[in-house]
Amino acid sequence: TIEGESTLLEVCVDSIQAAEIAQQAGADRIELCSVLSVGGVTPTSALISRVKKILDVPLMVLIRCRAGGFQYSCEELQMMLEEVGQSIEAGADGVVVGAIDPSGELDWDFLSEVVAKTTNVQRVIHRAFDQIDPPWSSIDKLVDIGFHRILTSGGPVAAMDGIERLTEIVAYAKNRIEILPGGGVSATNAEQLLEQSRCNQLHGSFRSGSQNGELPDPIAIQSIKKLQANGVRRS
Repeated sequence: TIEGESTLLEVCVDSIQAAEIAQQAGADRIELCSVLSVGGVTPTSALISRVKKILDVPLMVLIRCRAGGFQYSCEELQMMLEEVGQSIEAGADGVVVGAIDPSGELDWDFLSEVVAKTTNVQRVIHRAFDQIDPPWSSIDKLVDIGFHRILTSGGPVAAMDGIERLTEIVAYAKNRIEILPGGGVSATNAEQLLEQSRCNQLHGSFRSGSQNGELPDPIAIQSIKKLQANGVRRS
């Protein structure tokens, strides 16, 4: 066990009720979106402000103008930049963004504009990052332009399937930027993910075990928080 090392759990939700359940169960941070069933899109300003009022923990807001791939038209990119501003006005503590340019790289023009529009909030790149292979120069550039965190599975749909790459990403980042493993994270694999990747935080919606499939399962969240509180062995 590593003494004194704190680990953090971010829960992704798409409603006021889900945010309440996640916070009460012990979530350290909330990511808010709409229509989680399609991977999430930008929530309304009204939803952001209502959720912000009930939270005592930081609120990240997903900025994604539609479901589907991460290559966007100029109009869609402009709309997402407007949504960044609106989300911060509504109370977001951070924005979760991403886009791929026609060459298959991260859209650095868009990401730089996001940085220019955001001060005193956290900037997170979502799993558009997982389409970049190899990711090393992109990690360096995200650090350079001022991003705070990378949400990644290591490439595959599920983080457990990308655990080797995830471990390499955590080591390469060297605490210059936070690495947030996400994708199929559950109470059954959380310990292995934390131990093997040496990351200090996890992301998930934790809805699979819930009696109501639209809401997070508080038991799963509580069990991961208990695991984190007890400390994690590092291989």
